[in-house]
Amino acid sequence: AVTTEEVALISDLAALESQRQNALAERAAVERALAIADEQLAELKSQRATLEAGLKRPGPAQTVAAIVSTLAELEGPAGDAASQKAAAHEKLDTLTPLLADLDRRCAELTSRVEKVARTRQQAEAELAAIRLRHMAELNRALTARWPEATEAKPALLASDTDVPKRLM
Repeated sequence: AVTTEEVALISDLAALESQRQNALAERAAVERALAIADEQLAELKSQRATLEAGLKRPGPAQTVAAIVSTLAELEGPAGDAASQKAAAHEKLDTLTPLLADLDRRCAELTSRVEKVARTRQQAEAELAAIRLRHMAELNRALTARWPEATEAKPALLASDTDVPKRLM
């Protein structure tokens, strides 16, 4: 039963770790998208500042119209970049607590797996000790029942705790 529980816990832990790795990959992608949106917004802000500086200088009406038109064209990409940035922040806000929860659950499951493994190892050690005691009792019973067998084969029925060298 302990081994079955241990296998189930290890399977659950592997599934959680897979979810955690997926969430980490998704967070990295969101952080890259956020950085790209920030770069786009910074570039658009720089372009806008350059164009607005051109409006402050006197010049022909055609130049002013071209600058105003270009400024208007920058509004679409700026809105898109701002929207991408907002979406990235929103996704990051959901991934951060999810990752914290997955980390916590992985730590709890790891602790449970370690506890079950210790219990299994202890049970195996106890079973081995019981088997040794049982073998010793069988040895005593055989010796008591057939004392002549002890004299004929001393290596097989030696002491209760000694393992015959030829069996090692």
